[in-house]
Amino acid sequence: MKGLNEEIIHKGIRFHLQTQDLGPREPVIQAILYKAGRVLHTRRVSYAPYLNQPNQAEKVLSLLKELHSSIVADIRAGKFNHLLNPGEKQD
Repeated sequence: MKGLNEEIIHKGIRFHLQTQDLGPREPVIQAILYKAGRVLHTRRVSYAPYLNQPNQAEKVLSLLKELHSSIVADIRAGKFNHLLNPGEKQD
């Protein structure tokens, strides 16, 4: 199983983003966003159409990086601010 883990600081709040390939038995890339150990958001992308294709490994890696990057961008754009505690929402 391969994946990415990253700590992102936004508005002084530490988020942890874990993105991983669940493997060919469940051909899904899954990203889980945490704050203080609590799951805030989960996003999944299937790569079933690419199974047994010559470019499967490259496509899976590309999807994994793309999903991870899109959630980092969403964090930085404030798209998860509504999930913060009232005191954390201040700029």
